[in-house]
Amino acid sequence: ETVEAKDLPGMADAVPAATFVGLSPPPAREACTIIEGTPEEMAKELVRVLREEAKVI
Repeated sequence: ETVEAKDLPGMADAVPAATFVGLSPPPAREACTIIEGTPEEMAKELVRVLREEAKVI
């Protein structure tokens, strides 16, 4: 059985807390990069990329 929210007790006069505005796909992203090397080299390169290219650290 399907029950509508408006049919539940106390919900007839309820005001929605959120309003649906629209739906769209996320923006395109850059291609990913595979980091190769020893674990130490990979860690250093990852830190460099995060710091210099992504500017997140």
